[in-house]
Amino acid sequence: MEANCNYKVTIKGVVQGIGMRPFLYRLASSYNFRGRVYNHNSGVSIEIEGNDLNQIQSFMQDLQENSPVHSKIYHIELEKIPFLEYKDFSMDYYSGGSKTLSLSPDLSFCEACRKETLDPKSRRSQYPFTTCAECGPRYSIMRSIPYERENTSMNEFPLCESCKREFTDINDRRFHAVTISCKECGPTLSYYSNQSKEYFYKDSRNYSEIITGLANDIWKGKIIAIQSIGGFHFICLANSDIVIRNLREKKKRNSKPFAIMFKDICMLEEYAEISAFDRALLQSPMAPIVLLKAKKKSKLLSSYVNRNSPYIGAILPSAPLHLLIMEKVNTPIIFTSANVANEGILYRVDEALTNSISDTVLFHNREIMFSCEDSVILPFREKSFFIRKSRGYVPALHSVSNKRSSEYFCTGADLNNSISVLSQEFLLEGMYNGNVQNPQIYKDYLRQTEFLSSFLNTEYTLVHDLHPSYNTSEWASEKNHQKLGVQHHHAHIAACLGEHSSFETVIGIALDGTGYGYEGEIAGFEFLIANRKEARNVFHLSELPLVGGEAAIHEPWRIAVACLQACSYTIEDILSLPFSKQIKEEGIRMLYSLAESSIRTVYTSGCGRLFDAVSALCSVCTVSEYDAHAAIDFENCIYGNLDNENVALDFETEPFYTFTVNKENRLIDWKPLLIKIVEDIKKNVPVQKISRNFHLALIKAIVEVVEFLSVETGIRTIALGGGVFMNRFILSNLVDDLEAKNYKVLYPSNIPVNDSGIAFGQAIIALEREQETVCV
Repeated sequence: MEANCNYKVTIKGVVQGIGMRPFLYRLASSYNFRGRVYNHNSGVSIEIEGNDLNQIQSFMQDLQENSPVHSKIYHIELEKIPFLEYKDFSMDYYSGGSKTLSLSPDLSFCEACRKETLDPKSRRSQYPFTTCAECGPRYSIMRSIPYERENTSMNEFPLCESCKREFTDINDRRFHAVTISCKECGPTLSYYSNQSKEYFYKDSRNYSEIITGLANDIWKGKIIAIQSIGGFHFICLANSDIVIRNLREKKKRNSKPFAIMFKDICMLEEYAEISAFDRALLQSPMAPIVLLKAKKKSKLLSSYVNRNSPYIGAILPSAPLHLLIMEKVNTPIIFTSANVANEGILYRVDEALTNSISDTVLFHNREIMFSCEDSVILPFREKSFFIRKSRGYVPALHSVSNKRSSEYFCTGADLNNSISVLSQEFLLEGMYNGNVQNPQIYKDYLRQTEFLSSFLNTEYTLVHDLHPSYNTSEWASEKNHQKLGVQHHHAHIAACLGEHSSFETVIGIALDGTGYGYEGEIAGFEFLIANRKEARNVFHLSELPLVGGEAAIHEPWRIAVACLQACSYTIEDILSLPFSKQIKEEGIRMLYSLAESSIRTVYTSGCGRLFDAVSALCSVCTVSEYDAHAAIDFENCIYGNLDNENVALDFETEPFYTFTVNKENRLIDWKPLLIKIVEDIKKNVPVQKISRNFHLALIKAIVEVVEFLSVETGIRTIALGGGVFMNRFILSNLVDDLEAKNYKVLYPSNIPVNDSGIAFGQAIIALEREQETVCV
């Protein structure tokens, strides 16, 4: 053993912004170590004077077993360093080094901070920005790394003497807490009228008075924009038809359900069914929106809240400001992103002050650096099945088994976009961005790309979708980097394989609305023989006509008319069907004529487009307001007759429709099914039964193809991907039936099954193709 040496322990992973340094300081002090602990661009390091290796190894075991709850330690390195004598043990600040993807997501308030905020004896009583070392905003306030106060928007608020004492007290839970503040030194509130253009309060610390006034305005029926952690939300009463109709009209959101904020679990239990798993999700530090089954005999919410959905999108307060508002209002409120339909969430104060939707605006002066939407989860089999993975869950760091020299920036898809970054050591899931075809969202996407790409070496490879017209692909094409194109549906299946740490070759089932195929076709009902590295398409849906291209996606009646024409129905046949009464006759006649001549017609095998056609045909949704609108409403028709989405499938006796599975041409033909649906519509068969039978026919066709391909290839593992699997009826019953036939079924839950998971899938494929990148 060397007499004159020190030891350095370097910790990498999610180790900044979660109280790691204070934890290490306390732990080192308990060992009577002398030395220092500090953040740097690669994580956290601790330097220890002395050469007692046994004691240091005991210390390392302690830190792994007892590290902060939100930390994720992926690598610990122990090395000898030159001897340096220390007088004591200290906590130091930034110490340079190469950048590592050590980013933490924003977190809700902890239980201790909740109690403190509501305690009239606390000096933070009624304070809307109460945080400690283990809770509060992280990524949304970061200007740069490492996560130190001077690198966040909290740097604008110098600490008062009381906060300084807490900050330097080793026994205080705010010991070196980056977001520490109080009523004396923290952010202020302003309350502004969009109508009179005047301030009720400006840069005020009369927090309780302001929130009381806001609560009164809610009860008066006003729509209020409030600044939350990652952006603004519109809030208003959830039991008022007049108020919610007004909000829907202003937001141009006629039917998409709204999320509802409840004061606590007790209030929520009056409106929705809640399992122990649901309760844990809602009360977790991530505080997502959770889709819960609405109680049939619950206290009355406005029917305009969730329209025909069987679910309530429930959320509990995720910031102390929300907590204080709900304490005052004491009734469920609408809690929806502050934006117009299909736009990005407002997060800049100047934009919020000029919005034309809210009556008033409540904002603070802690700047939001990066916007983040609320995460949305559909609980499925005691797992968090992500509809949207955002605040609380991302940025999310994953360890990669082998360190590599190559690095990758994965651009994702254009719809439901997210970014993934693959460094030499880690894979980072980035923030949800949304539809980057929207100019403002694309602008924010570029800010995210600039920030996240700064963590990579300059010679990284850009991984992009094969679709040449995607904004993400065009952006990549303009950069002087190596490129790697990845097929859309392969990325879906690879994301599933990556989540399950599977290196198998599988039968991949990719069901979505649109994906650029291997031959440039528009695909979306695909069976792949796939692994992490490569995939080939072996079966798919026969093509549907889209007259007018993109317009058909927004107006599903167009797809229905074109499909009926393809099934040899006359224009008079179509005009006799009930759905035609929702559309102008001349429009139907014009589109039918275009379909006959194939003018302005493109073709797709997308499963989502088939849902659009049938939903419109059944008069459920002829004009789509948002992504998958027609498909969601058509699925919801089922639940009028079902208390449970799981049904016993008896394919020998069940009266369902039939797809023709053509094994010679490897096509699933939808035309026989459409003809049967038209017959049932003419017989006035209830739409609930039509929807249920359509779903069952779809499941039956998938199972039939799987069995055929399994016999052909010997593969018994099935991997699912694509946004159609957000359909709970299809996912639940398909998995049940395949597992009953002894197939191993993999489906995403932690990684979004929709296009938000594409970037993660791109990263998984890039890991397997490091030698195949080409310079373009």
